[in-house]
Amino acid sequence: MRIRILSDLHREFGLTPIPSLEADVVIMAGDIATKLNALPWIHEFRGDTSVAYV
Repeated sequence: MRIRILSDLHREFGLTPIPSLEADVVIMAGDIATKLNALPWIHEFRGDTSVAYV
């Protein structure tokens, strides 16, 4: 199983480039974006990959 962990992206301050890597699960561990923008962005980013948002 390939697990990818992302945190502290702070997308509200600009677009941080995120390299494309294959993973079975992505863990989004906080400070991704503002509350209103985090979930739509995660939905778009994840594609068919399972996501755990902490």
